[in-house]
Amino acid sequence: MSEDEANHSESEEVIDERGTDESEENSEEQTIGQVQPPKEVPLTREIIAKGLSHLARTADGLSHAFVKLDITGQELTDVAAVSTYEHLRFVDASKNKLKSLGPLSSLEYLITVDAHDNALSEFDVTDKQYLQLLNLSENQLAELPQLGFAMLRELNLNGNRLTELTGLKRLTSLSLLEARGNRLTTTKGIEAYKIKSLYLAENEITTIEDLDQLTALDRLHLRSNKISSLKGIETAQSIHYLNLRDNHIDIEALEPLKQLVNLRTLVLQGNPISKIDNYRMEILMVLPQLLQLDKDEFEAEDYEEANELLEERKAAQIAEAEAKAAAEAAALAQEKEEEEATSESEAEEEEEEETQDDTETQDDTETQEDTETETDA
Repeated sequence: MSEDEANHSESEEVIDERGTDESEENSEEQTIGQVQPPKEVPLTREIIAKGLSHLARTADGLSHAFVKLDITGQELTDVAAVSTYEHLRFVDASKNKLKSLGPLSSLEYLITVDAHDNALSEFDVTDKQYLQLLNLSENQLAELPQLGFAMLRELNLNGNRLTELTGLKRLTSLSLLEARGNRLTTTKGIEAYKIKSLYLAENEITTIEDLDQLTALDRLHLRSNKISSLKGIETAQSIHYLNLRDNHIDIEALEPLKQLVNLRTLVLQGNPISKIDNYRMEILMVLPQLLQLDKDEFEAEDYEEANELLEERKAAQIAEAEAKAAAEAAALAQEKEEEEATSESEAEEEEEEETQDDTETQDDTETQEDTETETDA
């Protein structure tokens, strides 16, 4: 190759390199200016291999397999690859970008599933015979299908978009239900009859109903809602612990709680009632079955003081009632006297009128007789 040809070739390479660089820069500028579709990150066998642990005997007892999978925080958008790992029992797929858990339907022996902090707008896992713990918190669920996990003991639905808690009727072993931070306006429709602990804080609840069906309910958390009336709560006869912090409850609203004979701990901080004078004594006088109000337990002297105040108020009420009755009796007596005096006065007036009429009649008669006598004469 001649020197001129070599120089010409080098010149073309420089131009090509510049052209390529400029093209790449233009491409990057166009990419920055456009909204890019979300990146798909599927679950791979390599990720699975890193997340497997807990070697155990398989359900048929014939071999061993890893039964635990941890794939948290991988920004995964798809877990289809998990469907072939049939021996898995414990799956943690939290903190990803999953929109579906459908592939878990093929895992017959699942015991726990943690899928919190994903992008789930629906729950598409079919019934699992052995599933006991399910965490679906911090997703985008607006409704639930009819769940059929007969052994499920704990269900976490915190931080979703639920407006009602239906679909739980077949969860016959459920004892703990968490549904904080949703869009619930009522307690209606919860048909998991063995629930012992129910957490419904940070919703928009105004109405309490259907709790009579939750015959095992022991702890009820209704903090940070919009409750001003407790009508309907009296049907939850088994409640021991009730958290009503940061609502709109005043002293008159406590009446239904008198019927909760098993109630031992009540939290009322952040309500209008907590600002009244002698707050703790006022509550204890209304609800003597309590052992603790807010964070503080009642002491023996508290009950004595409450009883004394109650007796004083009863005595004052009796005295007030007696004074009122006496005043009413006096008013009635005075009214009767006035009526009698009025009647006597009216009778006297009538008698005077009759006397006057008789006099006038007699005068008329005498005048007529005189006239007749004069005429005869």
